[in-house]
Amino acid sequence: MELTQIRDLLTQIQTGARVTSAIGEPVQIGDRVVLPVVEVRYGGGGGGGFGKASEHEKAEGSGGGGGGGVHIRPLGCWVISSKDERWIPALDINRVILAAGGILTLALLTIRAIARRR
Repeated sequence: MELTQIRDLLTQIQTGARVTSAIGEPVQIGDRVVLPVVEVRYGGGGGGGFGKASEHEKAEGSGGGGGGGVHIRPLGCWVISSKDERWIPALDINRVILAAGGILTLALLTIRAIARRR
C-alpha cells in the first residue's frame, strides 16, 4: 500500500468522524424531538516491507498491506419536549446475555463446591 493511499484512507476516516456520526439527525415525533446517540469507533493501520529473498536468489521481496474497521454501538436517545428532556438508554441484549451467563456459571460452580463439601 502506497503512502498516498494511506493518506487518502486516513483523510476519509477523518472526514467521516464527525459529531453527526455519534449523534444522529433529530426526528420530530409530535411535540417531541428524538436524538439518537451511538458510540462510534474507528481504527486502521498499514505497513510495508522489502528485502532480499536469499543470497542465492536474485529476486527481491516486497510487501504491504492495510486494513481498517468501524464499530458502532447504540447508547440510547434524548427525548426533548417543551416540558422536559429525558435520556432513554438502549438495551444491549448481547451484554445482558453475557452477564446472565456469567452469573449462572458462577452460581453453578458455587453449588457444586457446596455439594462436594457435604
